[in-house]
Amino acid sequence: MPGLVFDWNDSGFNNVPTVPNCHSLTGAGAVNHDNILFTFPKGTAIGTWSRNMTANLPWAKNQTGVPNICNSLLRINKITANTGNVDIEDYLHILE
Repeated sequence: MPGLVFDWNDSGFNNVPTVPNCHSLTGAGAVNHDNILFTFPKGTAIGTWSRNMTANLPWAKNQTGVPNICNSLLRINKITANTGNVDIEDYLHILE
């Protein structure tokens, strides 16, 4: 089960009135674990959410005078229980 791990910037994450729930992770099928880890039923759901974010929100990360949405974002693709191997990637690029 893939997931996203967020290090939120509390001053930077807010709803956008013109696109309500656009960045809603649970609206995209994710399960919320303490507002830090969001697990998805499959990897394509993460792709759908990230395309929705990049296509519909009128801001970019590191925009002058606008707080960033989060400090870091990791995508967990796979955790192999019997070996402890983890496949992760830096996923912050979707917010740039």
